[in-house]
Order: sequence, then structure tokens, then C-alpha cells
Amino acid sequence: HAISALRLTDADLQGDPSLNPKSGYKMLALDGTGDYASIGSKSWQHFSDHKFTILARINRDALGAEAIFGKWVEAGNSRVFLLGIDSSNQLELQVSNDGNASSSVVSTPTISTRDQVVAVTYDGGTVKMYRDGAELATTNSTDTTIVDKAAAIHIGAADDASLMTGDEGPVVLINKVLTRQEIIQATQRFNTPPLRDRRTAGVIRNRNRFAQ
Repeated sequence: HAISALRLTDADLQGDPSLNPKSGYKMLALDGTGDYASIGSKSWQHFSDHKFTILARINRDALGAEAIFGKWVEAGNSRVFLLGIDSSNQLELQVSNDGNASSSVVSTPTISTRDQVVAVTYDGGTVKMYRDGAELATTNSTDTTIVDKAAAIHIGAADDASLMTGDEGPVVLINKVLTRQEIIQATQRFNTPPLRDRRTAGVIRNRNRFAQ
């Protein structure tokens, strides 16, 4: 199946994460010692034009390198994409055009330990990064295509490593590049979710709009 409107109710929860209410949404509480969500190996077919946007609400408990969301296995040739935070606490996007070597792009400002919405867009070359609707960086990636590999999609982990410590959710993946105004609107929605969405901890969509 293609990536399509998957919620954490469809995911395999690893470790002992819990759902904590945070400003309307229930965020997935991750302890950094084995907690993450795995949604299985979904097809990348709806992203064949190599364009996407990822948005995630996170509330970090500690500084250091950790994964936010990705389809990524370190061993072998199973790297596709990974949004995370590097050891310098900068927002980082990694993509791979062959499943093995990857191109890495990072933001200049550091990502602190607080409740925030981070976002990244990739158009097959240019990467833009945002925090709470404000643009952090615009950089070119040396990898201009993304290859699909049989790797599970993980929330809060890369493979089963680089585990997130803190709260995360919702997470959204869209097969188009959102404008800054659309990023701002999405950020506002993350902070004030509709009542019917308040049980959602994470969602992946392949639509060109935010569905209700």
C-alpha cells in the first residue's frame, strides 16, 4: 500500500510509550530507552516526483542527537529520508538517492528543549526548514532524487536508534512542498486542533491538502 492517511492506531508501538494530552493533542511520550512508533514499510510511490513536506510537533526533554521521523535503516542500503536533530542540536534532514550514502542539510539555530512545531520542505534539491512557522534555513541538497527502500517508517527513531526523549505528535508527511504561509497555517492547527482530531497523536497523508 502507498503511504496514505495512517494514524498511530495503525502503528506498532515499541517499548512503553504513553499518550499525554498537550494543548488539545495527545502527544506520544517517549523515554529515549526503546520507545517509538513503527508504521511498517510503506511504498514511496506517491513521492515519485521527489517533493515532500514534513511537520512535527515535539517537546524535547534533553539535548543531543535524536530522530523525529523517517524511513531509514542505518545498516545496509535502506536509507530513504530522516528528519532529526544532530549532535549540535540543529534540525537535520537526510535524504538518499541510492539507499546508502546520504546528503545531510542542517539548520543554523539550535532546537531547544521546549514545545515547538518543526517543519521541512524538499523539492528535489532545495531544503527549507522552519520552527513555529519561522524559516530557519534554506539550503541545497546534493541528492536531488530519493530512492525507495524496504525500510519501516518510524516516529521518534531511526531504525531502532537515535531515540527521541520527550513528547512527539502529530506528525504529517505530504507529497508537495508547502509555502511558508501554509506552514504557518499548519503550525497554528497543530497548536489549536479541532475537537474531532484531539485523539490524534500522529498522521501521515499523501494528499495535497490537510484533510479534516
